[in-house]
Amino acid sequence: ISSTLPLMSSYGYSSRPTVMMTMTTMTTMILRVVWLAAIILQSSYAFGTSSSEAARFSGGSSATAAAPSSPFDPEEVRASLVAQVQTEHHAEFQAGAALFGVSGGGETEVTDDDDDDDFIRHDMGRGNAGPSESVLGRQGHICFQTQHPVLSPDDCEYWIQTARTAIAAEQQQQQQQQDPSRERSRFGTTTTTTTTNAELNEARLSSLPPQAIEQLRHLLTTKLYPILESRFGVTGLTVYDGLILGSVAPTQSQPIHRDASLLTVNIALSPPNGFTGGGTYIEGLSSSLPSSTAVPVRVDQGVALCHSGGARHAGNGIQSGERWQLVLFVLARDEPQIARRAHALGLDLMMMTTTTTNEG
Repeated sequence: ISSTLPLMSSYGYSSRPTVMMTMTTMTTMILRVVWLAAIILQSSYAFGTSSSEAARFSGGSSATAAAPSSPFDPEEVRASLVAQVQTEHHAEFQAGAALFGVSGGGETEVTDDDDDDDFIRHDMGRGNAGPSESVLGRQGHICFQTQHPVLSPDDCEYWIQTARTAIAAEQQQQQQQQDPSRERSRFGTTTTTTTTNAELNEARLSSLPPQAIEQLRHLLTTKLYPILESRFGVTGLTVYDGLILGSVAPTQSQPIHRDASLLTVNIALSPPNGFTGGGTYIEGLSSSLPSSTAVPVRVDQGVALCHSGGARHAGNGIQSGERWQLVLFVLARDEPQIARRAHALGLDLMMMTTTTTNEG
């Protein structure tokens, strides 16, 4: 949901090339990644990959990592990959839970009543919610829009001002010390190797002051976690991180992408008359459908959109004014999203191999 998605993958965005993944192709995709990993793991030993890199992808320590006993044994490599992505998921979940709490995880009553007065249903079509759609039950392909705001106008203004303060503080800190994300070229110019949240006019939730995190935790446990559990039938939820995004016109529309989350919650902080354009494009919806499911989806201030993180979507650019959003990336304790993480790891392995080859 950032205008520069490739720079924000560690905060929840899927910045890598989009691959259409449905449940029918998930197994095939995983097996392909497994074979790719086997080939690259074998190549890393042949071309002298460092022991620490070998340990990272083989699951062993840097001191004891060794080549697979059978370099093309898919089951052995698959087991290593699954263990690695489960460890990654557990670490992310625990870090999020420490800050943002965990949903109650009690018995949930999932309803698919089209006349539910509390929600507007945006149907993106079955098979369009990404590789974890089946985990989200029979409504995984639905994007739910709350009929009523989950935040008051005063609440929305609080989060906007909190973000402004955090962004200004980060910008000041960058000015006072040498930014490690920048490198000085031999001609005296500055080359940016990464872009910070502040430079994107975004505040990362995990970096907000404790009082703001406590308020967000209250919002999650009293309103948002129950909504997600009741709509999608998943329990043991936590936010592992998120962003408050500030768009100042004119802005371009984002590339269509998937989020690196099981579920995504997007809350509009700005009133609709504060900007022109905007809205959220969700693949699978059609502008020929009734207004409640028109593309892009535009909502009132304080209203939340809740959807599968695997659904392909994009923020629409604005032509005037400012648009602020609170975006939350949600994981479930019992769903490590192996397909998504294995896909990302396979692409990382390819990039590592390309870099090693070029340097060699």
